[in-house]
Amino acid sequence: MAEIKAPIGNRKIQSREESTSGSAWRLLFFIAFVFGVFVVSGLGLQFGYARYLRSKIAIVDSNIMKLADESSNEQQDQFLNFQYQVANLQTILNNRIQVSKIFPLLESHTNKKVHYTDFSFDADTLRLDFEGIALSYDALAEQLQAYALMQEVIEYEISSARLREGGTVAFSVTLTLGKNFFEL
Repeated sequence: MAEIKAPIGNRKIQSREESTSGSAWRLLFFIAFVFGVFVVSGLGLQFGYARYLRSKIAIVDSNIMKLADESSNEQQDQFLNFQYQVANLQTILNNRIQVSKIFPLLESHTNKKVHYTDFSFDADTLRLDFEGIALSYDALAEQLQAYALMQEVIEYEISSARLREGGTVAFSVTLTLGKNFFEL
């Protein structure tokens, strides 16, 4: 058998045309396939999954209605009262004055020979009332001098000082803080 060979130049041109037209059809089929997948997925979500979600919502709604029918008005009122209490507590906590600034102030200006036994604070008048014990009257005098030097204190007043057993001195003091103390 004799083999007939085509010239090399023609063969290259012919193979390029075949590969170009074959690639275009492959690309077209791929794009059509991807488009078909998107269309089928979209239809499946629209008709299948949407129905599934609607049925689940209907089940939850019916459960809520059953629960509402089973609970008494008294239970619902108790729940609402509790909810209002929590909301009011949240409002109070959000509007509170931070008393935590007072403790570092007292700590930095308290004599080592003095300690406090009782403490109260009135946020409306910015008054600090506290009781304490000093080792001696001299220690109490030093503490009163420290109050006088505090920039945050407008006024201080000692309401009682009495000698206790063992030579210690029990005292009661009221400090009035400046209006801008909590703004700093």
